[in-house]
Amino acid sequence: MRTASAATSSCAGPALPLIRVVENAIGHTWRNTRHELDRMHLVTLATGHGEVAQRSATTPAQRDILRALHPPEPPRFFDFTLTRPGD
Repeated sequence: MRTASAATSSCAGPALPLIRVVENAIGHTWRNTRHELDRMHLVTLATGHGEVAQRSATTPAQRDILRALHPPEPPRFFDFTLTRPGD
């Protein structure tokens, strides 16, 4: 029988090298890096004209993390849905 702790440790094994790569590239702990990136939010705004999904502004610390790891910055605006007149 597999326990929860065994399942967790088997998942953590492959992730540890990736975590170390991130820590070395950024110069901060995984905990601090994750905390900073967790501050990025996506909200859906609704008006009489429709809806839009908008990401929060990138902080300087988040920008530094993204530069160090080389992924593109997520788009600021995602989904636009316009309301048709009469709906």
